[in-house]
Amino acid sequence: MITIIPDIHGRVFWKKAVDPASKDDTIVFLGDYLDMYWVDSIVHDITNESTLENFREILEFKKSNPERVVLLLGNHDCEYMYSRNVCDCRCDRKNYDIIQSLFRDNWKLFRMAWETTIRGRRYVFSHAGLSIEWMNEHVEGWDENNLVERLNALYEESMSLSNPESSSFAEALSEMDTYRCGEGTLGSPIWQDAENAARGDKMSGITQVVGHTKCKDRYPIRKAGYWFLDCDGGQWFTLTDHGGLRDKDGLVVRKNENPFNPPGKEIIDTNCFGHYFCRNCGSERIYIRAGMYVDTYVCLDCGTKIHA
Repeated sequence: MITIIPDIHGRVFWKKAVDPASKDDTIVFLGDYLDMYWVDSIVHDITNESTLENFREILEFKKSNPERVVLLLGNHDCEYMYSRNVCDCRCDRKNYDIIQSLFRDNWKLFRMAWETTIRGRRYVFSHAGLSIEWMNEHVEGWDENNLVERLNALYEESMSLSNPESSSFAEALSEMDTYRCGEGTLGSPIWQDAENAARGDKMSGITQVVGHTKCKDRYPIRKAGYWFLDCDGGQWFTLTDHGGLRDKDGLVVRKNENPFNPPGKEIIDTNCFGHYFCRNCGSERIYIRAGMYVDTYVCLDCGTKIHA
């Protein structure tokens, strides 16, 4: 079996996930180890310091289990591995240099993507998903047979440079689609949003297993060739030897038929006010616009989308 651990963000639920895992099981972390959510700092007393220590423990866990633990990179990791030009959301500026050194000193422990085959079907793991459009634009010589190999090779090439942050790969990783407040139609493997992924071309015979997009109602989304598993609340999953997906309680996760809110429906949620701010106008009056797959935070005063 494969234990799948979605976005961490300083939380320690991963320790419960790996405790019962068999020594023969593979454990895949989908990335985003740092940059805690404000609500966790209040409810669970998570701090930047505890988040940093948690990350150190994950690195040691990988070093102790090099063959069975897979560490993937997310947008909140690449802001340290490369620079804040790739991502600058909830960044720990106080400990930035320490964290960047940890990433760069241990860059060989990480990958951009990983894959396995179960009963003839391929499962490709990454933080946000590999879109055909982005791969065509930035990954020369790729096809559906070598996509993981080519993507990881570009990562390794960029990290072999004296200034990885100046690499063309770092620039390509910074691309965000409009659902993540970007200006383009392409989302990189650390930034692609579920809304964009569902509208793009699909890879035949491949299920993509990703985090990044926070699912509504803490329930995973299985749709359009993707499994979106960032359900918050300390949820993790197992991919069985039969290709089934189970949650942390062992319950089968079935395909979602229509688990989403109608597109364009707007909900004013005053509980968000004061917790996020608009980088465009400085307002703290942020409301929720419910999308087909995920909720977008929008500034009530100027209309700018907020990446929370």
